[in-house]
Amino acid sequence: GKGWAVGNEDIVLRTVDGGSTWTVGSSGLGDRQVWHGVSFFDATNGWLVGSFGMVSRTIDGGASWIRPSGSTGILDADAIIKDVQAVGPLEVFAVGSGGMI
Repeated sequence: GKGWAVGNEDIVLRTVDGGSTWTVGSSGLGDRQVWHGVSFFDATNGWLVGSFGMVSRTIDGGASWIRPSGSTGILDADAIIKDVQAVGPLEVFAVGSGGMI
């Protein structure tokens, strides 16, 4: 199966073989970015969330990551967004510090 993992220094990992091997990538949004959560709605539409209130999305299965249209990609610079669940191509639920939902 396919899977994703994220972490410090803009790390975005992908597996297509159930975790036997991982491909290391990044969002391209800066090596200081710390990602805390990743969720895909389908094979092409996915979301990243992390420190500094950062949000990013992909529409090409993770080949590239962009800030949401019309946005800086920052919800709240003081927030830490801990996790995300994609429920549609443009619909997500996210949770974070300070009771953020």
